[in-house]
Amino acid sequence: PEGQPGAQGPEGPGGADGNANVIVSEWKLSHTSKDTIIDGTDLRIATVDAPELTQNIINKAAVMVYMNFGNNGYFVLPYTSYAGGKTSTLSYFYTTKKIRPTRFTHDNGSNLPLSVNYTYVIIPQFTASKGTNNNTSQPLYRLNNQLYTLDALKAMSYEEMSLKLNIKE
Repeated sequence: PEGQPGAQGPEGPGGADGNANVIVSEWKLSHTSKDTIIDGTDLRIATVDAPELTQNIINKAAVMVYMNFGNNGYFVLPYTSYAGGKTSTLSYFYTTKKIRPTRFTHDNGSNLPLSVNYTYVIIPQFTASKGTNNNTSQPLYRLNNQLYTLDALKAMSYEEMSLKLNIKE
């Protein structure tokens, strides 16, 4: 027969900090691309849906964007290259619910094919513990129980970020 339940045991040790609230999007294509002018500069601008980007996340998160075109590898944005005989810089900005990749061709031409794939990583404030006890004026973000500045996160290659977040392709 079953006996009486035993006394509550002691509390176990805390687990390691995880990445449960980090958002990693699927690879996505942009669905529009158009010419525009920002600060007097001709750009090509695209739109990638990012439904997780709320105003709260925009105000309090680290957002990194990576691109992949064909078999040429993964690149962190912003990225400057010499392709098709032209130097160009691919970058991005984001708004509520959208990542906006941009391409500036240094000769004022522009092209941003819809065949480029993008993924984004969002580390929100409630996951990315911010601290002020560092040697920079930048906030610190916690990822896998290590602290990083926003600049350090944005400088990580896609491969480095994939290892830290255990992203499987």
